[in-house]
Amino acid sequence: MQQLEMHIRGILECLGENPDRDGLKDTPRRVARLYDDVLDGRYAEPPIMTSFKDENYGGVVNVHHFPFYSFCEHHLVPFQGHAAVAYIPNELTVGLSKLVRAFRYHCKRVTIQERLTHDALNTIVAATQPKGAIVWAQAEHLCMSLRGVKAPGAKTTTTAYYGVFEEDIQLREQFLREVCQS
Repeated sequence: MQQLEMHIRGILECLGENPDRDGLKDTPRRVARLYDDVLDGRYAEPPIMTSFKDENYGGVVNVHHFPFYSFCEHHLVPFQGHAAVAYIPNELTVGLSKLVRAFRYHCKRVTIQERLTHDALNTIVAATQPKGAIVWAQAEHLCMSLRGVKAPGAKTTTTAYYGVFEEDIQLREQFLREVCQS
């Protein structure tokens, strides 16, 4: 943490700021704590996704429009939005909160939205061994809002799918309609 504080202090100095002035005295410590709190995924264990045998349910299990945020690995600024996760059990089901946790686990490190979506899908597939699974994420990237194209409010959407969601275009489109209409 001290090393991170030192580097943040250096950034402030490079920006022409005096890190010892009243408004900035504690900024290196606060920013280091923020990064440590928000980006603790490099240390965290993957979420435990206890599964239950349930041979009777074969429909789509869908948890959608839960909020998330992460940090862009290219600019170290946040991106945030909403996500949706669905799967079709094969024989195993998991608690609904575990689907959200599986997605958010991958948010706790610097990443790109495409990788985040793909990694969340892989975690859910490994835990549930489903007939199919799909992950959808839509986010606003502050790097696009603040610099470059300067397009505040622009949304980026990513989708990753597995099994029957790959094969059955109607099923995939039904999921996307449900998610986009909500």
